[in-house]
Amino acid sequence: MKFRTQNKERRKYTLMIFENSEIGRVYNITLSLRFINIIIFSLVLLVTLVLLGVAFFFMFNSTVRTAYAYKEENSRLLTQLKDYDRKLSTIEVELDSIKGLEADVRKALNIVPPASDALLIPEDALHRSNQSLSLLGDVTAEMLIGDVNSKIDNITSALSFSESYVNGVYDDTLSLKLLVASTPTLYPARGWLTSRFGYRITSFSTRRTFHEGIDIGSPYGSGVYSTADGIIIYAGYRVGYGNLVVVDHGYGYTTRYGHNSKLTVAEGDFVKKGDVIALIGSSGRSTGPHTHYEVLINGMPVDPEPFLISKSF
Repeated sequence: MKFRTQNKERRKYTLMIFENSEIGRVYNITLSLRFINIIIFSLVLLVTLVLLGVAFFFMFNSTVRTAYAYKEENSRLLTQLKDYDRKLSTIEVELDSIKGLEADVRKALNIVPPASDALLIPEDALHRSNQSLSLLGDVTAEMLIGDVNSKIDNITSALSFSESYVNGVYDDTLSLKLLVASTPTLYPARGWLTSRFGYRITSFSTRRTFHEGIDIGSPYGSGVYSTADGIIIYAGYRVGYGNLVVVDHGYGYTTRYGHNSKLTVAEGDFVKKGDVIALIGSSGRSTGPHTHYEVLINGMPVDPEPFLISKSF
């Protein structure tokens, strides 16, 4: 195969094709320059399209992989958000519990609640958490999740500490309230002090005898009051005391009320501070209507007067 010399005038090319050298037959094909240019352009265009197709394939494949990665990340984020929701729900329950405990403490102490809710947690805990999140800037989702998790854990720890603190305060308050209620601080009767604790000479003897309580004169039939919460461990007649009531208040405290005209309680009854347990009389070894009142600590009589700090009437 060979080309013939270009015909410059017609700007055409003649292609000579020898079909068989033995026969010698020759075919002449004349191609114009325009046609050749079209063929070359078509080949270049085809190659370009193929390259573009290959490039597009790789780009599409990369986009698909990226989209799949985003989908997985969104799935992880959704799982994390659900976990946050559960944690925040737990925190809300703990907050309600602490508010309830705080209300119980205030009720036990007769404290008027403040105008705003005040929880026993660091006041700036939530503020610090929100401020930290606002300063994160351009961070990855993993960093954001990690930081939020840290803040939630800090708040949960603060709530746990606060709950333990409030529980402790509440238990201590109840114990203190029970102790105060069980301490004999009331006057046992309306009236006037006629005999004090200690040695004295009575009308029944010329010798000094030890008086283990105090005597409070009062009108016949008026009330005798329990000076603290407790349980009646004796209610009956006893030589010397006449009609006697004995109350066990716990914490080592016991009180006795003698010379009553009538008892209004029975053994085993629980009485509150200020309850009427008997009526003033002059039973037993007595010279007139009054109540003989004793305070014992762990079985030992002590002077009742320092305990008399309030009246129930």
